Amino acid sequence: MGLRKTIGPGLNTKAWSKPWVPDIRARPPRAAPQVGYPDPGALVYHFIHHDTKQWNVPLLNQFFQPEDVALILGLRPSRNRTLDGYAWNHSKSGLYTVKSGYDLIRGIKLDNTTSEMREPSITALLSQVWESQHARKNETLYVKARNNKIFNGKEISPEDTLLHARVEADCWRTANQPEDDGVEVGGSPGAPPTPISTSENRRIPICRIDASWIDHGPVSGLGWTLVDGGGTELVGQQGCRRSLSALHAEMDCLIWAMTVLRDRQISSIHIKTDCLDLVTMSETPEDWPLFVSELNSLDILRKSFLEFRLSHILRN
Repeated sequence: MGLRKTIGPGLNTKAWSKPWVPDIRARPPRAAPQVGYPDPGALVYHFIHHDTKQWNVPLLNQFFQPEDVALILGLRPSRNRTLDGYAWNHSKSGLYTVKSGYDLIRGIKLDNTTSEMREPSITALLSQVWESQHARKNETLYVKARNNKIFNGKEISPEDTLLHARVEADCWRTANQPEDDGVEVGGSPGAPPTPISTSENRRIPICRIDASWIDHGPVSGLGWTLVDGGGTELVGQQGCRRSLSALHAEMDCLIWAMTVLRDRQISSIHIKTDCLDLVTMSETPEDWPLFVSELNSLDILRKSFLEFRLSHILRN
């Protein structure tokens, strides 16, 4: 229900029966209208060019619905022979968390009970309450529990109502905490930055990367600037197919920038990003199964440089 197959070479994932399409809830792809009877033995591998390890777009368009093709193109097939794996589809890293599991089950229950509710909709009211600066949502939970009992004949125990109220209150406090971008990688809040010695700071080219991503937008924007040892600045920008998420867009930008730098025969590079998650996943790739193919590509590219550094900078 919450797992999604991660696509490497696609050798051990059946295309029509396994949940590998990265939708809100992972699922198999939907057949295009012209497909009469999908081959149950077809593998995802058959939709990937074997030489370039890129998607065979004409074949995708021939067999799958356009909405699914757009989602599939956000996946990056692996260039090595590692088998396809599994990742939790409801967290940004792909690792299961109790909160994400609770949110999934709660969402499914809400979907199942929507058709049973006969009282007037309170969606607009809930949106106004959520935007308020004080946690009045607990009262909403009590009202919903009362309405379920009166209108739907469902009795929710006081203990369950209190549990929901506590969870909602914790989520509200977390959502309204100010972001703290002042923590450097490996540092602690308020600690002075570690000075960089002259030998470490010797005219290594510095590349700054950034990506733009809009939910439901058709494209992602990628950009980088490079300042070499002589002070010359180079700029790269491109629009590409929409990435699966903002974090995927940041990773796509990193991989693209490293590919360009490698092709320009730059042997030492210091890349700076305002995306702390990007730095974290490069240091602990085993904790990010949802990005296994991207991290494999990153590892291959890192070996192209004699010296490579990736660090976090504060967002301006």
